[in-house]
Amino acid sequence: MLSRQKVVQLRRENKEIIAATGYNYTTNDYPQHGIHGLYFLTTAFGLDVEKISQQADGWWRDVTPTNKTPWTYGSLNVLFRSIKVDDTPDQNTKFLATQVQVTNHCSYCNLRVYASKPEERGEWTDMDARNSSDSILGTRYYRIFLAAFKSHVDDNGQMVEVDTLSDDWTAPTAYPDWIDEKIFG
Repeated sequence: MLSRQKVVQLRRENKEIIAATGYNYTTNDYPQHGIHGLYFLTTAFGLDVEKISQQADGWWRDVTPTNKTPWTYGSLNVLFRSIKVDDTPDQNTKFLATQVQVTNHCSYCNLRVYASKPEERGEWTDMDARNSSDSILGTRYYRIFLAAFKSHVDDNGQMVEVDTLSDDWTAPTAYPDWIDEKIFG
């Protein structure tokens, strides 16, 4: 079952999402492949992210002028403020979703969601993290992506409040002088 559909089912059963953990193969960099883990999480749970962090040994596959250590692993940590998906009851309690991101392993992504009704014991559900073709990409998603990038590059993997990210913060590029940007006018 697709991850978003399972979250919708759990919310329709009035179960509260308590936490989520997952695994994502990233192919050696955050900007091009580590972003998939963020996409999987926000597709499943929505875009109401309060804080995010990216803890990793690097952010690009090679040593470059702006990246001193090649990426081999990462931990993407997302603090969701709430869940508002489809026509389900809103969940207004916070929960943490964490995804391990590794390179040079199998090409797979999974997600385990922990949920319960307040009066019952918790349960967990493993989900295939493939997503529907509905795109959630937009300004909010881009801001969440940049906040995670800033967490790693500037804040040593500490949580960054998404809503306080400066509008002029720019992610580094692996090879800053690769293209003369004057050609774009």
